[in-house]
Amino acid sequence: MKLLCALSQFSYWFLAVRSTLNVKRGDLEALKGLRISAAMSSPAMALRYMLTEAGIDLERDNVQIVPPPPPYGDKGFMARNGVDALIQNLADAYWGNGMRVALGESLGLAKLHLDLRRGDGPPGARYYNFPALTASDRLIEAHPEVAAGAIRAIVKAQKALRANPSLSTEIGRRLFPADEAELIAGLIERDAPFYDATITREAIDGLTRFTKGYGLTKGVVRYEDVVATQFSHLWKG
Repeated sequence: MKLLCALSQFSYWFLAVRSTLNVKRGDLEALKGLRISAAMSSPAMALRYMLTEAGIDLERDNVQIVPPPPPYGDKGFMARNGVDALIQNLADAYWGNGMRVALGESLGLAKLHLDLRRGDGPPGARYYNFPALTASDRLIEAHPEVAAGAIRAIVKAQKALRANPSLSTEIGRRLFPADEAELIAGLIERDAPFYDATITREAIDGLTRFTKGYGLTKGVVRYEDVVATQFSHLWKG
């Protein structure tokens, strides 16, 4: 597998807390003693890593990572899980993407505490991961024009959304629950500066540190081993 291009820059992980908690945004010490809801797969893994990097020991500091309520709807929508964890008093905070935070804020139930993309969290946390378009080596070798076309489409979409975030609303209404669809344009407008297809060496270095730190990879991982560099000229459109 190779990364063809970035969908956006930096890690898209957020932590929200109950709106009634008297804590200062970005204060990692304030997480001690809290119950934090997170999906038990990759999201919880990233949360554990972030807490460890922040010097927080789950047992010593009485931090509990708890599973969220089940997803709802025929498509298994998960964005509301964080809000539901607060409503059902399963957690004091929740970890997830920007839509989860936006839903909590719109209902007055939650407030943003950590935004890794914008530099919150331990040093270097924004480089834990980033959303990317990935393709198999087989496809890249056999159909390079398909890979190139996909990158061009991503770059075109990024430019269109930066210019007019409201384009996302109509699409969102066809795909997502109504309360989420109406928030998408605001999220995209806020994050438009991060819509860049470039994959930097710094991003891969951060991703490699994260995967090695969690035991997912070993040895040296070169930039060229991960990124389909032959398409880099397409990243800026």
